[in-house]
Amino acid sequence: MDEAQDGAPPHETVSRQESWEGELEVVVVDPPSPAASWEEYFVKQGNQHRQVRFEHGAPPGLRSGLQVKVRGREQGGQLIAQGVDVDTHAASSLSTASACGVSGVQRSLVIMTEFPGMARPGLTPQAVHDVFFSTTRRSLADYWSEVSEGRTTTTGDVVSGYTLDRAYSCSEGAAMREAAVRAADADVDFTQYDRIFIVHPRPEAGCSYAGQATVSCGQVQTADGTVTASTSWLVAESMMVHDSAVELVTHEAGHNLTLGHASSRDFGAEALGLPGATGVIDEYGDVFSTMGRWNLGHYAAPQKARIGWLDASAVAEVDGVDGTFTLAPVVASGGLKALKVRRRPGSNDWLWLEYRQPVGAMRRRWRRRCSAARSCTTRMRRRRVARTCSTSRRRRRRGRTRPCFRARRGTTPTAPSP
Repeated sequence: MDEAQDGAPPHETVSRQESWEGELEVVVVDPPSPAASWEEYFVKQGNQHRQVRFEHGAPPGLRSGLQVKVRGREQGGQLIAQGVDVDTHAASSLSTASACGVSGVQRSLVIMTEFPGMARPGLTPQAVHDVFFSTTRRSLADYWSEVSEGRTTTTGDVVSGYTLDRAYSCSEGAAMREAAVRAADADVDFTQYDRIFIVHPRPEAGCSYAGQATVSCGQVQTADGTVTASTSWLVAESMMVHDSAVELVTHEAGHNLTLGHASSRDFGAEALGLPGATGVIDEYGDVFSTMGRWNLGHYAAPQKARIGWLDASAVAEVDGVDGTFTLAPVVASGGLKALKVRRRPGSNDWLWLEYRQPVGAMRRRWRRRCSAARSCTTRMRRRRVARTCSTSRRRRRRGRTRPCFRARRGTTPTAPSP
């Protein structure tokens, strides 16, 4: 006899309040063509990996590895969450842990997998190794070294030839990771790595992503014990062209470093809207960052500053004062790299300015991408000459900072998502 027949209200099984406690995992899912991503949330309790959907949107600042208590109602095997409490003591302990930092050598493991009954993707282990670790071609290691100004890079290994127990769909990321770890466990000491990348075929039913990645790190169960690592899932068919593969990997690895997308705001005929104006937001709209339109441009200045890849002396905060500032190119060694300009007194409305040139290890790919768009070439021409920035109060009142503002016509970069 069911509960309704037993006298309970028919809706009781749906609306009953519950709470789940455990480690949070946050995954950013990037579609094959940059359009609109989404985030998925899971609470890990022992061997269980349970999905959470926030009824009124997830609160900002959530990342993998946090110990949380999520309150809501269970429905269809998911928790429809109405609130979440973060164990701040555990979060503080995690933030001070040495594993999975954003400086020093990142130890990466790439597991190339296959699905039974499916043709093997035409991607070789050597090609994947070059995407991640090459010192003679563009690679994740080269990109991180340049963008962080030597603060970090990556080394590691590519292991291949693992046919999983079944074909996994792209909505089964956690199960696919468990299967990949089990398959490679006999050959790999997982305690030697803190970044795990799983390269897998595109399922026959298709895939909602070209890549997806955890925001920061979490606990991964292995035969070698529990390790703290980030995870990225990469569709092999999206990695057939070397430079495109590097773009995808630097993007997903950026999420692993806790970076969000680099967006833009369109104000029509105006280069910059009035303070407080929203404009039309393009989530991937920053064509000069790999966290935007999937190119090999540097992570944006606000992102680099937040994770410690810019010295405090490299960022000048301009708040209610006039001045003239000379910016060094982002690839220069030392100097002032960015301005953080408050747009109106007492607000948290900031405009970040930086100076970029098509130079550095990634320059040729970046320049080709930008020259494909007329608005990009306009922005690049401005960047060559607009090295000295005036921030007069009169210009700020009018929303004009054109002597140093390098947005393409009609758009302005937003501060990238944290």
